[in-house]
Amino acid sequence: MKKILLLLAAFCVGISTNSQTLEEAKKAIEVNNTGTAERTLEKVIQNEPSNHEAYYLISKLYLKKGNFDDCLVMINKAIDLNQNNSDYRWVKVRASLRSNSSENDLKTAIDELNFIINNSGSSSKAFATLGFTYYEYANKFTEAPKMNSIKSNNDILDRPNNNIKEVYNEGIKLFELAKLNYKKAIELDKEKAEDYGYKIKEADTYITTLKSK
Repeated sequence: MKKILLLLAAFCVGISTNSQTLEEAKKAIEVNNTGTAERTLEKVIQNEPSNHEAYYLISKLYLKKGNFDDCLVMINKAIDLNQNNSDYRWVKVRASLRSNSSENDLKTAIDELNFIINNSGSSSKAFATLGFTYYEYANKFTEAPKMNSIKSNNDILDRPNNNIKEVYNEGIKLFELAKLNYKKAIELDKEKAEDYGYKIKEADTYITTLKSK
């Protein structure tokens, strides 16, 4: 019985210490002492691997530093431990959009934004970001045919048996999705009508051009 009580006491002390350390990390973040915050959060994660908030906070530090790969690793761990937290999902969206912007990055951002919209309530910000992501994704399909005979980093070109007409049609679909989400964003925030309306007009111009090919 005495051993059990000692183990329980040690367990409670460990939780208390980690909680205190997490608060220290938050205070360090508040004063922009990122080095101390990062080291403190690493300590929390080492002592308490199930602390999803610690993974979230350190992922934000990595995002700020432009270390997108490590940011995604950490935020994925946070999401695995707390799947319905929209703040965690937003970090993953930002890291995906600011990394290499590959086709997979854009698809990841789209999936996360749809999750946020479907599970955390719709917002103008979420729809506008989704519109932007579809718009950026669509541009990959409009650029690919231009560079068909040129070695490039556009991953659309790496697909086997790529058909130019199919590429254009896929681009059109994505521009239409961009327009749809920008329109939803405007419905929720009329003040952004001019900004988002401009992007809708740009998408229409691309669609008209692609349909004429």
